[in-house]
Amino acid sequence: MNIQPARMYVRTGFDPIELDEFETKVLEAIGNEPLTLEEIASSSYRYPSSVILDSLISKRLIQPIGFTPTDALHILGEYTRWNVQGSLIGASQLSRFTKNDELGFALAVKEKMAHSIAFDLMAFLLKGVERKGIEQIVNGYFPARFKLDMPVVMIGGPVASFKEKLSKIIDADIHVPEHAAVGNAAGALFGKGIKRVEIFIRPFSVSEPDRNYLVFSPLGRHKLETYNEALNYAKAIGIRIANEYMDDCGVSKHNMEIEFSQQSFSPEDWKHAPFETRIVVVAIGYPKKQNNG
Repeated sequence: MNIQPARMYVRTGFDPIELDEFETKVLEAIGNEPLTLEEIASSSYRYPSSVILDSLISKRLIQPIGFTPTDALHILGEYTRWNVQGSLIGASQLSRFTKNDELGFALAVKEKMAHSIAFDLMAFLLKGVERKGIEQIVNGYFPARFKLDMPVVMIGGPVASFKEKLSKIIDADIHVPEHAAVGNAAGALFGKGIKRVEIFIRPFSVSEPDRNYLVFSPLGRHKLETYNEALNYAKAIGIRIANEYMDDCGVSKHNMEIEFSQQSFSPEDWKHAPFETRIVVVAIGYPKKQNNG
């Protein structure tokens, strides 16, 4: 479902084909700069439903976008690789939901991201430990913090910006390699490579929810006839992406573990296959692990 206050929408530039009256009005209200739902409603004189938004997204006419931690770093002047204008527009829109200005909002996002990194790191290490307890320690509910006896290497994107805050949450030897920003990894934890793939399944048409399903993956959009076919395809493509990534990192299939998680969402009284299914494939590779056979 695409009704979220923190989400904005922008046109993709593709020419519209076979739109109904409501889709046309919503599309006309959306321009080349990100707009919130309230702004779209103001221009189209009605609040757009999730059905219309989903339809326009599936037809590749609009794209939902969100404010990312990298956007926050753009505003703070800590990362200048891309144009900062889009980040400022997003912060201006979303800061209205808080009591902060754009700068304060960006600082809050950076703080949240640092806590998220720390939580994911400790949850990965402390398998079997209650996640709520880990979260409370990370968020400073207790006069205590975690201490690690092994180094942490941060790889990918502008990770250097989070090193100082992370070191305040976790007592560890934290390293940011010279070329961390271009590291070929989604993340690295103690010599382990991790690849996370998200895939979504939705009906092609809400009016005919039992025939034809769309699978949205990093490789693009794929259409299948039945829900089970879409589900099997989504899992297979997730494994394929993970395997290809680990192969590029020099990790063999024998030194890799793959985990699946699946969540489904449907409106109340929905009597069909799930309205939306989210599949997450997580691959964990061990480049240094040697086979004894």
